[in-house]
Amino acid sequence: NDGDLDGDLYFALWDHQVVSNIIIDDDEDFIGVETLKDSLINIGFTLIKNEEKYDGVVLRKLQENPDKYLVQGTRNNKTTKLEYFELTRDEILDGRDLVRKVISHRMKGNGSSARTQLLIKWETDKESWNSMPDIRKMFSTPPEAVMEYVLQHSLLGLKDCKWMKKFVGDSVLDEITEHRIVKGEIELHCRFDAGETEWISMKEMRNGDREDKLILGRYAMKNRLSQGRIWSSIRNIWLETVQDLLCKEHRANEIDVLAKSLYRKWDDSAKDEAKGPRDEETILWGRAYKQSLEIEKHGGKVDLPLELHYQISLQNRKHVNVTGV
Repeated sequence: NDGDLDGDLYFALWDHQVVSNIIIDDDEDFIGVETLKDSLINIGFTLIKNEEKYDGVVLRKLQENPDKYLVQGTRNNKTTKLEYFELTRDEILDGRDLVRKVISHRMKGNGSSARTQLLIKWETDKESWNSMPDIRKMFSTPPEAVMEYVLQHSLLGLKDCKWMKKFVGDSVLDEITEHRIVKGEIELHCRFDAGETEWISMKEMRNGDREDKLILGRYAMKNRLSQGRIWSSIRNIWLETVQDLLCKEHRANEIDVLAKSLYRKWDDSAKDEAKGPRDEETILWGRAYKQSLEIEKHGGKVDLPLELHYQISLQNRKHVNVTGV
């Protein structure tokens, strides 16, 4: 539960006979329904239904013999509309096959016309070279084996592989490995936590978040680049970022001290035989402690009446809002 130490009472039921007869109506958990495993689940594909085009995803298998699957379809026009269909295996595959694994890759063509091709082993044991645009047409969501291979071989930065980025989630920059100058502009070779790599412009990096700027500053310092004319702007970014980091760390430490102090006040009051957990003072300390856990992220102050405000240190009082005054 999300109890907040303010004296709330909770009902606990230990009678197994009663509990066993409680039915929870929750479609997402599918309680009481057997989950049928199947290789099609979570497969993305292009679905044509009633002359409309959908990005389809198989959510779950509904039954065996005859097989039936629940499919979510997303139609993208002016607005994104979700619809649900019950389809058979043959209707989902529509002549396609499932990817068992990716064996190798190669580049076909030169320059802007270059295309990534993957050597795919299908569930039918056939092998074939397939271009990335063709794979995208076959599967609206990249098959797991394809995504795994692309990440392992750092192909996500290639032009015709970038469509898969949205399926990786929020990538976190791990390191900058090298840089280059293209038409007078600096580009940085970035490696992310999922294994993908990409060349990103200095301008884009400078507008990134604090952690990205710190990594950029470390790369410049490590490679003795911060003194160069073209890297001169990095020095100020590095200094501003470090100062911001130190200020936030200082505030985080202050709030940590405040939270620990408020917890001790609540704990002492709850254990006091003259007060106990349901005493008004105990409840106020508990609520203040809960608030202290949230103010680093959301800002604000904790609420305490004047008589309790005087019981905490001067350092902690600047994070306290006195109520009833």
